[in-house]
Amino acid sequence: MHDDQLPREMSRRITWLRERLLCWFEQHWRSFPSREPVMSSYELVVAEILLQRTTAAGVARAIPGLIARYPTWAAMAGASLEELQQALRPLGLWRQKARALLDLANVVEKRGGELPCSRRDLERLPVHCTWYAVNVASRSIGPFSTWERLLVLCYVRKLMR
Repeated sequence: MHDDQLPREMSRRITWLRERLLCWFEQHWRSFPSREPVMSSYELVVAEILLQRTTAAGVARAIPGLIARYPTWAAMAGASLEELQQALRPLGLWRQKARALLDLANVVEKRGGELPCSRRDLERLPVHCTWYAVNVASRSIGPFSTWERLLVLCYVRKLMR
């Protein structure tokens, strides 16, 4: 449902909230590797996984080496869990991140190298992979601005807790 199809009062409140959130975000946003428009969907998902409870600066240092070592979903799926854990150890939460990367890489490989895009397919992902795939899928959703997509993703993330 678009704003023009909502009752007038609800539409007014949404517009008010949207303006406030976008204003706040423009003043307080931080740069993260996953927000770079030149990243492939693979790099984006890897960055999002690494950013969970890790500083953006730490991820920015680690991601080039990880992408060089595992440049594709196939390469990631071919890695052992122990190998990934060792590579991610400097970032913290390496066990969870390695498991999420490996599980998602295996799902993507079973799908012929494609990330799930439909709601049904996203809901079938292991729970710890859903946020990352939703983030990537949201990049193709329109007609939202980048900021509005980020707000939607924050909402989805909150729902998944």
